[in-house]
Amino acid sequence: MLEEVEPELERAVAELAFAHEGAAWVRAFPADAPHCEAAGRRFVQCAHSLVRQAAGLEPVPWEATLETLVARVGSDDWWLVGSGALAVRGAPVSPRDLDLISDAHGCERLADSIADLLVEPLVDGGFLGARWLRAFGGVRIECVGGVHASLDEGDEPSDFGPVAAARLETVGWRGHSIRVPPLELQLRVSERRGLTDRVRAIRDLLH
Repeated sequence: MLEEVEPELERAVAELAFAHEGAAWVRAFPADAPHCEAAGRRFVQCAHSLVRQAAGLEPVPWEATLETLVARVGSDDWWLVGSGALAVRGAPVSPRDLDLISDAHGCERLADSIADLLVEPLVDGGFLGARWLRAFGGVRIECVGGVHASLDEGDEPSDFGPVAAARLETVGWRGHSIRVPPLELQLRVSERRGLTDRVRAIRDLLH
């Protein structure tokens, strides 16, 4: 629960999937979800920075958090998507979080490995996939495990579903090997979303 949310933060809170209930914003989980108690305690400690980073009001030290993540869990169980995947390629983008994709079991292993960083327990991933977690290690970390194949149906696949997973590329970043989706997929998705600056950054990488 978030209370006394300033108007300048309300959009970010809504984007984090909190629902407005009376004077508070609420996000609910099953009480028996793995790591629920620990995630609740961690959320209280991190909520202020988590929300302000999401609103673009605090710096997002994604490099340090990615370094910590790789040091703790390696990079074999997951791959990086979104602006983070462009940033490790050297694109001039500023990630607000680190978005990871894994299979269902990989997401479960990740939850166990960073249980002390979770701000939401391991739960069903809803329309996105089989599993979901959200953590905060100085920067928000989100992982979808077992992305639903239905997200790739139609003429234009996503850049985080099975189509992308079958075409992953590996980039070197600070001595680490990080798997990312192909730039062509990220370009098409960014064009559909109207992300003009990101489109320009991807085109620069392609040329």
